[in-house]
Amino acid sequence: MARIRISLLGGFEPRLDGVPLVLRLPRKAAGLLVCLATRRGQACSREALGALLWGGSGAEQARHSVRQALLSTRQALAAAGFGAAVVAEADTLALDPAFVEVDVADFEALLDDGAVPALEEAAALYRGDFLDGFRLDEPSFDDWAAAERERLKGRARHALAGLLLHHDGSGAVEPAIETALRLLRVDRTQERVHRTLIELYSRQGRRADALRQYRTCVGMLRGELGVEPAPETVRLYNELLRPRPAPRGPVPEP
Repeated sequence: MARIRISLLGGFEPRLDGVPLVLRLPRKAAGLLVCLATRRGQACSREALGALLWGGSGAEQARHSVRQALLSTRQALAAAGFGAAVVAEADTLALDPAFVEVDVADFEALLDDGAVPALEEAAALYRGDFLDGFRLDEPSFDDWAAAERERLKGRARHALAGLLLHHDGSGAVEPAIETALRLLRVDRTQERVHRTLIELYSRQGRRADALRQYRTCVGMLRGELGVEPAPETVRLYNELLRPRPAPRGPVPEP
């Protein structure tokens, strides 16, 4: 059975068979779908959804708004052939996992698995921050989204740090470089990861890349944190600048 795949990491994007799916939804109805997607298969209280999406309205108005958003969501999903995807009860709403996949749910399940192959899959799923660029200008929703964004970013950072340690410790330099780059895309302020990447480039003989990474690190530290690089980082840089002995040619025959 075909299922809609809702991506929330890197922005809100429904897809069907790998192709972006245009759901003609009012903004608050899209917010409702996002809330249900983050709890795929679990019932969400209508009252809690109303408070999250219409926090400035009275209880009765919020309940009415939830009903209207639910109608819009069902109509949009029905147009794509998934009218039964939302399970509505008197007091709760839910997305049926038989019809919907959600990248956040898969991401967290892989992290909970914890094995290296699962962490690799999770790292590939983390395309960007939770709901990047998606705002409702509703303080209760936007505050919730910001907290969820930081929570998921923290989990991604922890998983990637573990992967980097694994690859570096096992001597897998190329996977370690890719993991370090991913980790810096999640959080570019980690000087230790910049330093690890400089060391990895140096280990591969990629001196120009190592020097460029040092300059990137210094620019970030000064521009974003207002600090100078740690002595360990400067020491790495000085090692890169040391003249290397020229390779010895063949010994002439007597």
